[in-house]
Amino acid sequence: MVTRAYFARRFLALKLLRGALVAGALYDAALAALFLWRPHSVAAMLGLGAASSSTTAALVAVWLAMLAGLGVAAARDTRRYSAIVAALIGGRAAAALILATTAIAMGSHIPWPAAWSALLAVTLAATWWTQRG
Repeated sequence: MVTRAYFARRFLALKLLRGALVAGALYDAALAALFLWRPHSVAAMLGLGAASSSTTAALVAVWLAMLAGLGVAAARDTRRYSAIVAALIGGRAAAALILATTAIAMGSHIPWPAAWSALLAVTLAATWWTQRG
């Protein structure tokens, strides 16, 4: 027999999942705006070394804006867009791993976007997994 506590936990996990998706979408949108506005500053903040061309920064901004839109769509209906949620989890985990590995290889500190991406990936994975059953 399913208890109320079970449904309460699932509802709380769903709220956390939606909140994490919206937070990630806001982060992606802000980073996209920064890439358009100050591409050299963002490249330095992420520890990317020499800043890339403005065309590359614009393409990254478009990608981030698309991810923000997908995150908002997935937050509205997590069951319907579960493949998007899974892709966002994998992408955030990969981004955190790449940023952290690059920082360690260069001998510098790990940038906060790597920590933020890792935190979002873990939060999304933990809350999304409870919704799968």
